[in-house]
Amino acid sequence: MNMNPDQQTPVPAPRRASPGVGGVLSKIIQIIWLLVTIIVILLIIRVVFSLIGVDQTNGFATFIYNTTYIFVEPFRGLLQVGEFQYGRARLEFETIIAIFIYLLAGWGLTAAAQVLRK
Repeated sequence: MNMNPDQQTPVPAPRRASPGVGGVLSKIIQIIWLLVTIIVILLIIRVVFSLIGVDQTNGFATFIYNTTYIFVEPFRGLLQVGEFQYGRARLEFETIIAIFIYLLAGWGLTAAAQVLRK
């Protein structure tokens, strides 16, 4: 408690507002979108690299392909259209599908959190 200098009476200290459930869910929503954004950006880089035929032995390209492997692998073989390839350049349909699925999953999770917040 603080003392009021004019009256010498105790004044209660201001209360800090606790974040509550709404504040926690807001942070969870932000974290979900942050993770989805990072994953999608890495997957987009992978698509661009495969489209322009980047040398996969390059250090940065190896990092991108190794990092995104776990996110693309569940979608391998989903489509039986084969691969469109021209020289070293190719179109990875499974990566494009993964991008859309992860965006939809992020949207669904955050929509569910929004419902819980209300």
